[in-house]
Amino acid sequence: MASIARRGGLAARLLQQRISGVLAFMVVLAAVFAAVAPHFGTLQNGEVVISNAAILAIVAAAQGIVLITRNLDVSVGAMMGFAAYVFCPGIWWCGLCMNRDGSFSHC
Repeated sequence: MASIARRGGLAARLLQQRISGVLAFMVVLAAVFAAVAPHFGTLQNGEVVISNAAILAIVAAAQGIVLITRNLDVSVGAMMGFAAYVFCPGIWWCGLCMNRDGSFSHC
């Protein structure tokens, strides 16, 4: 590893970074899923994955602030579940259905 690091190439710098192993694993995992599931690599599936990840990213950012200030809040998961439990029946009771673009219309 030391001889690779002395050369200073791109591969050496990537091997020294911790993130390169995670990124390589994610690329391999995406390739396997794309080979197994024919609709995995579509734009529509990418939109679904990104919209689902956005919710977790918002919660993770808020939780990160809590952890940076040296506090502990274990109720984040419970609050997400409670919000889904309260919000979804309310939408159904009002007669609203969510469209594919995220907007609401009457059922």
